[in-house]
Amino acid sequence: MNIIKKGDTMTMILPLKRANVFTEEDTELSKVFNADALGLQMIWTYFGQKIYKHKINSTTFDVRSFNINLFNHFLLHTLEREGKLPYPKNRENYEKLLVLLENLVVWSGQDREDFESKGLSGASNAKNKWANNKKINIDISAKVKELELVKDQHIYGINGRYKGSFMSIGFFDSEYQYDEQMMQGVEKLILGHSDIKALYEKTFNWLSGENRSVENIPTDAYMKVFGKVNAISAYTKEFWLKHLGFDTGDAKVFYELVDKNDKQQDLKALFEEAAEKSEDGKNFENILKIEPVLAYLEGLFEYILLLDGKEISEIDSSLFQPIKDFNFRQFDLDEGSTVAVRLDAILKIHDIKSLISYHIELMHQRDKLPWVEIKDEKIKVLMIKYNNVNVYENYLNDKKDDLESIDWKHDYYKGIVRQIKGSLEYETV
Repeated sequence: MNIIKKGDTMTMILPLKRANVFTEEDTELSKVFNADALGLQMIWTYFGQKIYKHKINSTTFDVRSFNINLFNHFLLHTLEREGKLPYPKNRENYEKLLVLLENLVVWSGQDREDFESKGLSGASNAKNKWANNKKINIDISAKVKELELVKDQHIYGINGRYKGSFMSIGFFDSEYQYDEQMMQGVEKLILGHSDIKALYEKTFNWLSGENRSVENIPTDAYMKVFGKVNAISAYTKEFWLKHLGFDTGDAKVFYELVDKNDKQQDLKALFEEAAEKSEDGKNFENILKIEPVLAYLEGLFEYILLLDGKEISEIDSSLFQPIKDFNFRQFDLDEGSTVAVRLDAILKIHDIKSLISYHIELMHQRDKLPWVEIKDEKIKVLMIKYNNVNVYENYLNDKKDDLESIDWKHDYYKGIVRQIKGSLEYETV
């Protein structure tokens, strides 16, 4: 049993059946599979992606990682084009090479005081791994797991996390078949900057088989280009504004309104202003409609987690009225789509029994234990939160007739946009 204290709240979590399989905590995965007890992420991300077209997501916030991945893919593309790949191209071999190239950045800065390792997969593990032999594994005939600094780095490393965005942008498809026109633009970017061009030429020669050894890794060139978090962000600003879609449409509207220096910028006010400035405003208006009820539903579930042992007949049924009143079918969704199905399931929530049944079914679909259930007409909580139940109850009673004033719980990628903007415009921060 684990007891976690955060501020004035203590949470006791009963142990689940599965241990964490990751060598480094992945907070985004934790949010999806552990914290998202009502499956609301699918809904808010759907509405958010109407703005961003899947060019950003919850793990693509580091401009340096965008640039590292772009550089690595351009390198492999040109090696393939010149017939100098160290072995035949296929998905497995490509992902192995991408892991190796990611590791070269970490290796190049591991013993340097001015190296900024933040955001680089495996940077913390590398020091322990390389502490004894002081030698990075560059054996391209090795299995990918033997090259990885973190477990499943080919999935959760830089390329793995940014692959979806790169595919949505159009650089390549799922099998790493590159779009020639897109890569011409990448070539212009990389070869148009002396430091990046120098790193590219040295790494091209190193990986193509000429002088490939640990001693010949161009560490100084790597440090010059990628050693700092914001080293080349400004140089790539216009490139990423264009390819991430921040130069047009709703994404541009939102990007320009986000304050890169204000982490606490009011979400509702931000989306209201975006709706006014947008050409048609529909994407922002839909978010303004859906978020209050999602935030209320999540707050209602958190309240239930404070009611262990309480008779379900004692629960104020009026607390469910906002859920019953909301028209979940007002949005233009494809019939049978995963989001439409999820909203239809929420549509059936009208009391505590149906809410808990909805949660249990969702957790069973994930092969996870439910957090709460009903036994002998009483609430049985399996993840107990110690907090002031009266505060929650008063809050819900206050908000059930005024959802517009509720505190938002989901940011629809505002935090991601803010971090990207901060990096691209870091010189003026």
